Amino acid sequence: MNILAPYSWIKEHLQTEFVPEDYAAHVALVGNEVERQYRADAYMGPQVVVGKILAVQPHPNADKLRLVTTEIAPGQQKQIVCGGSNLEVGMTVAVALPGATVSWHGEDEVELKETKIRGEESFGMICAAEEIGFPKLADGQKIWDLSATLADTPAGTPLAEALELKGEVIFDIEQTTNRPDGMSIVGQAREGYAAMLGEFTDPLAQPAELPALDDAVADALTVTVEDTDLCPRYMGLLLDVEVGPSPWWMQKRLLLAGAKPINNVVDVTNYVRLELGQPLHAFDYSKIDDGAIVVRTANDGEKIVALDEEEYELASDMLVIADANKPVAVAGIMGGLHSSVTAQTTRIVLEAATFNSLSIRKTWRALNLQSDSQTLYEKGVSAQLAAYGMARAVELLKDIANAKVVSEVKDSRTQDYTPKTFTLTPSKTNALIGVEIDTPTQVGMLERLGFGVEPAGEDTFTATVPFWRDMDIEADVDLIEEIARLYGYANLPSTLPGGVIPARERDTLLDREEEIKDVLAGAGWSEIYGNSFINKEDLVRAGFDASQALALQNPLTDENVMRPSLVPTVLRVSQENELHPTAEQLFELQRVYLPREGELPEERSMLVASVMADKAGEDLFRRIKGALQVISDRYHVDYRLERDGVPEQFHPGRAASVWIGDVRVGTIGEVHPLVHQAFGIDRHVALLELDLPVLEPLLRLTPSYQESSEFPSVYRDIAMLVDESVEYAELEASMQAASELLQHIELFDLYRGKQVPEGKKSLAVHLQFQADRTLTSEEVDAEMKRIVGSLTNKHQAEIRE
Repeated sequence: MNILAPYSWIKEHLQTEFVPEDYAAHVALVGNEVERQYRADAYMGPQVVVGKILAVQPHPNADKLRLVTTEIAPGQQKQIVCGGSNLEVGMTVAVALPGATVSWHGEDEVELKETKIRGEESFGMICAAEEIGFPKLADGQKIWDLSATLADTPAGTPLAEALELKGEVIFDIEQTTNRPDGMSIVGQAREGYAAMLGEFTDPLAQPAELPALDDAVADALTVTVEDTDLCPRYMGLLLDVEVGPSPWWMQKRLLLAGAKPINNVVDVTNYVRLELGQPLHAFDYSKIDDGAIVVRTANDGEKIVALDEEEYELASDMLVIADANKPVAVAGIMGGLHSSVTAQTTRIVLEAATFNSLSIRKTWRALNLQSDSQTLYEKGVSAQLAAYGMARAVELLKDIANAKVVSEVKDSRTQDYTPKTFTLTPSKTNALIGVEIDTPTQVGMLERLGFGVEPAGEDTFTATVPFWRDMDIEADVDLIEEIARLYGYANLPSTLPGGVIPARERDTLLDREEEIKDVLAGAGWSEIYGNSFINKEDLVRAGFDASQALALQNPLTDENVMRPSLVPTVLRVSQENELHPTAEQLFELQRVYLPREGELPEERSMLVASVMADKAGEDLFRRIKGALQVISDRYHVDYRLERDGVPEQFHPGRAASVWIGDVRVGTIGEVHPLVHQAFGIDRHVALLELDLPVLEPLLRLTPSYQESSEFPSVYRDIAMLVDESVEYAELEASMQAASELLQHIELFDLYRGKQVPEGKKSLAVHLQFQADRTLTSEEVDAEMKRIVGSLTNKHQAEIRE
């Protein structure tokens, strides 16, 4: 999380003499890192001045442009060509004179020069707000109308001075997510005080004073909280207001802190959120049926049009703020458009509340609806802060909206507040940090952070946690961490660990994984890295039961289940890269996650390799078999393929189980046509899937040695015609079984063509015979006869001469 904090606003609560650069450097040393700082007047150099429009005439050569006579200094007039749609005589505007640098289209910096536009002289530019550093005020083709703000300011006055922006520095501060208290100006000032950079005036140090009645309206507002678990505290107050623009001092602070001014009522709610960290909301009372505020869960199918003008359908686990008949806000996230404060509003309901952070997080993710208030609520806002926010808002509304309190504060709260208290031993603190910090120094550090510290015995004291730190202080070690960061991590001594580094037991499975990756990459396969979370729909497309996969309870994206197989990933990558040459041979070797009831899932290493081609058939199968072969050759194992046990993701007639000995280690074959179709893959894909924990014990790093025979081998060839349905593996098994002297078989020719009858194929093999003696021709002829007999009897093979 980041907060934009104008230094001048911080200094309203922290009396400090540090220049911005030094302040940022020192506060960063206690863990409050200023990522960057920039000047609010970066585009308001001396050439950007206040101007007054004296005359507006049409441009003779351009319908959308105007010739604007502008006073740029007392008694000095210049013509400027401008396309602003809201130009009027008498308007006070920002004028960038030649030599000024402006932000062009919100990004590019452009230095202005005196020029001609469509043949007419133009001396500078009349600026829109975004062109001189205020993109939050962007308003289509309109220029920035400063008439209300600078009506009495003489022309030619430097704009930075007129708007009190000269030298204004904004800090962009990174705030860790466990510290929502730091997402406020007061929280940042407290951090500066803790770093001993000045004296702090804490508006949260004394109990909040709730506003008294100015003019009572009997039974005008009722507040009912139906779900106190999701809303521990809700405060409502009725006020009469005069809606209009906020004064410039407030608009300026909102703009510098990253908020857009709307009107004085809405601006006050944003101002208090930025200053104290308490989100507020204001409803137009005239749009609240029966004057009733009801905090309840939504009805299934109930709808609301939010302030972003989008309609959202609500579910029964979502908390809403409703009136007697309908939702008027998604609680803690965004108000409804219907009940928003407008120029016609005369009475408002002011809300200051605390909501369950988990409920807020689930709701905004389900609706994909985010806001500044939601960001705070989901990190945690103390129920104690609501009263301070209410009191501060009423104070401001009385000042700038002539507000009158016309009802008692309706305060619904589930339980009284009891602060957390922890016991701390300074000696333990010193032992954990590694330095000696005396007790008074430790106490002073905690007190500067707002902790109440009391002695509790010898070398012991108790620390009471301030309510704004309820969300992140959970044990005494958290207090020790606070002391360590204020002492300064840079001041902690650096000590190298002693002793002997323990030897790590080698994980052979990890070793094999890395080797197999190298083997496949060297053989031409490209490795992919898929997400452990995948789309449930892809799991279904690949033929898996998605209900059996581990699903995330609070998914951020559609990839919301942990994959039980690598197959969906490689198929999705194949589909997305179907025409890319490097996607024709892919592999992934990673973990899959298999559910176990009552336990964490089993993380199992799997390998999937894929081949993609325009045609199916033997060539595709041989290519994917090549991946299996290079692994087999590297680890000196023999495998066999069997038809049984093929998963349904594979083609029923073009796939097989992979066996090593009597152990099934995986599957090889083409993907099922229905899976192809489900993924939208036009080409054909074949896969090899191997189970690494099963495969690894069977692998051999070195080949076994077999002494070569001192007797010569005898070689013969056989060519045969067989039916297309006969598989080569069957022929090889029959030949091997028919002869004890047959040592090796090698297929060297496969032919289909004009000379081969339809439905047949021609195969030719080399045969190697070996014995513990020199074989005679007669012995080899006898073996050949048995082999031929087996082929003709079992497979109806026709032996070719």
